[in-house]
Amino acid sequence: MTQDQENTAEEIIQLHKEKDGTVTSDQLHKFIGFEKSNQSIIIMTALEELGIIEYMGSHRYRSRLTEYGWRFPGFTENRQSEKESFDKDNLIKELTIKQLKGNIFQLKYWWLLLLISGLIGFISGNFELIQEWLTIILE
Repeated sequence: MTQDQENTAEEIIQLHKEKDGTVTSDQLHKFIGFEKSNQSIIIMTALEELGIIEYMGSHRYRSRLTEYGWRFPGFTENRQSEKESFDKDNLIKELTIKQLKGNIFQLKYWWLLLLISGLIGFISGNFELIQEWLTIILE
């Protein structure tokens, strides 16, 4: 929606709040005016798709605010909170990837692990020889 349509939509939401959440199409057209009646159809459809309003009955003569519509902060605030949420999600993904790359799969002292593993392998493979060396050295 354009900025002008968003402003009109916020006015429509406010009208619903002033009328205890329910507005007829006649009240809506009187409020908006004849010159914006085509725009009101677009705006009301967008508000319905966003879950802010719902129509009562099959003829779409009367509309009412949903629970979300009563709590809707406005388009600017809503866009800002969505941006903050998107930024937080991106930061979490970025940090998780860094942790996976840096801390979990990479060992800082891989060479020490290799050296200890080789030393243990040598000792276990040549235990009798090492035992003879120790007896010679200690005698």
